[in-house]
Amino acid sequence: MAALSAAVVLDGKAVAARVRAEVKVRVQAFERERGRPPGLAVVLVGANPAETMPPIMQYFEAQQAQGLRGNRHPLDGLRSAE
Repeated sequence: MAALSAAVVLDGKAVAARVRAEVKVRVQAFERERGRPPGLAVVLVGANPAETMPPIMQYFEAQQAQGLRGNRHPLDGLRSAE
Protein backbone atom coordinates (compact mmCIF):
# COMPACT_ATOMS: atom_id res chain seq x y z
CA MET A 1 0.00 0.00 0.00
CA ALA A 2 1.35 3.45 -0.90
CA ALA A 3 2.21 5.83 1.90
CA LEU A 4 -0.09 8.81 2.30
CA SER A 5 1.53 12.16 1.75
CA ALA A 6 1.01 15.05 4.12
CA ALA A 7 -1.66 17.57 3.24
CA VAL A 8 -0.51 20.91 1.89
CA VAL A 9 -2.33 23.95 3.17
CA LEU A 10 -2.60 26.69 0.57
CA ASP A 11 -2.95 30.36 1.40
CA GLY A 12 -5.55 31.34 -1.20
CA LYS A 13 -5.00 35.06 -0.74
CA ALA A 14 -1.25 34.72 -1.24
CA VAL A 15 -1.72 32.54 -4.33
CA ALA A 16 -4.23 35.04 -5.76
CA ALA A 17 -1.81 37.92 -5.13
CA ARG A 18 0.98 36.08 -6.98
CA VAL A 19 -1.32 35.29 -9.90
CA ARG A 20 -2.52 38.92 -10.10
CA ALA A 21 1.07 40.18 -10.04
CA GLU A 22 2.04 37.81 -12.86
CA VAL A 23 -1.01 38.78 -14.92
CA LYS A 24 -0.18 42.46 -14.47
CA VAL A 25 3.39 41.89 -15.73
CA ARG A 26 2.10 39.97 -18.75
CA VAL A 27 -0.53 42.62 -19.51
CA GLN A 28 2.18 45.31 -19.45
CA ALA A 29 4.39 43.24 -21.78
CA PHE A 30 1.47 42.72 -24.16
CA GLU A 31 0.76 46.44 -24.19
CA ARG A 32 4.41 47.29 -24.90
CA GLU A 33 4.57 44.78 -27.76
CA ARG A 34 1.21 45.55 -29.36
CA GLY A 35 0.55 49.17 -28.41
CA ARG A 36 -2.76 48.40 -26.72
CA PRO A 37 -3.92 46.54 -23.64
CA PRO A 38 -5.45 43.09 -24.01
CA GLY A 39 -9.16 42.91 -23.41
CA LEU A 40 -12.00 40.63 -22.50
CA ALA A 41 -15.59 41.08 -23.61
CA VAL A 42 -18.79 39.97 -21.94
CA VAL A 43 -22.02 39.66 -23.88
CA LEU A 44 -25.08 40.06 -21.66
CA VAL A 45 -28.26 38.82 -23.33
CA GLY A 46 -31.74 39.59 -22.11
CA ALA A 47 -33.38 42.02 -19.76
CA ASN A 48 -31.77 40.54 -16.64
CA PRO A 49 -29.71 43.29 -15.02
CA ALA A 50 -26.85 40.83 -14.45
CA GLU A 51 -24.18 43.42 -15.08
CA THR A 52 -25.09 45.05 -11.78
CA MET A 53 -24.74 41.81 -9.82
CA PRO A 54 -21.73 41.70 -7.46
CA PRO A 55 -19.86 38.82 -9.21
CA ILE A 56 -20.09 40.59 -12.58
CA MET A 57 -19.02 43.90 -11.07
CA GLN A 58 -16.10 42.20 -9.31
CA TYR A 59 -15.07 40.66 -12.64
CA PHE A 60 -14.89 44.08 -14.31
CA GLU A 61 -13.12 45.64 -11.33
CA ALA A 62 -10.50 42.86 -11.41
CA GLN A 63 -10.01 43.42 -15.16
CA GLN A 64 -9.39 47.12 -14.66
CA ALA A 65 -7.02 46.52 -11.74
CA GLN A 66 -4.87 44.34 -13.98
CA GLY A 67 -4.86 46.85 -16.83
CA LEU A 68 -7.18 44.81 -19.05
CA ARG A 69 -9.69 46.54 -21.25
CA GLY A 70 -13.18 45.32 -20.49
CA ASN A 71 -16.06 45.60 -22.93
CA ARG A 72 -19.69 44.96 -22.09
CA HIS A 73 -22.10 44.22 -24.89
CA PRO A 74 -25.68 44.20 -23.62
CA LEU A 75 -28.17 42.70 -26.07
CA ASP A 76 -31.90 42.46 -25.72
CA GLY A 77 -33.42 39.00 -25.57
CA LEU A 78 -34.95 39.36 -29.03
CA ARG A 79 -31.76 38.48 -30.95
CA SER A 80 -31.51 35.26 -32.90
CA ALA A 81 -28.55 32.90 -32.66
CA GLU A 82 -27.47 33.93 -36.15
